[in-house]
Amino acid sequence: MKILFKILLLVFILITATSCRAQLVQTVMDAKKLEINKDKFIGKPLSSLLKQIKPQIKSVLVIPGSSERLSTICFYFLPHSDIHKFKEETGKNPVEIWIRLKEYDFKWDPSTRPQDQRYDWTKEDEKEFGKLTVADVKVRYAD
Repeated sequence: MKILFKILLLVFILITATSCRAQLVQTVMDAKKLEINKDKFIGKPLSSLLKQIKPQIKSVLVIPGSSERLSTICFYFLPHSDIHKFKEETGKNPVEIWIRLKEYDFKWDPSTRPQDQRYDWTKEDEKEFGKLTVADVKVRYAD
């Protein structure tokens, strides 16, 4: 009986531990969880938020800031070339994750990238911009 109790306790601990490490956003439609739980990300590096997203982020729009205005990064789960097509076919906007950043002096210049990859989000981007600090999180669903 003691062995059975220990085995059940161990299984419970393992299940609890693994469920805590599960990513917050398992599907595109889970993206709203980021906004609901934004207090967990505000003031932390962007990389901590990105680790919570399982679906691949495919494209990005960066709105540079200034000393008076915060910078914003908008993530999409669609390639940039498909966003307009999605809007035309569905009459809706795709899911968008808007992240306001405390820093405004980072460089994002799509003109320095290959023409067909100007707005692609890459692993290199994740490394380079992952250090930036999250100031706010908003998610916009198809409307």
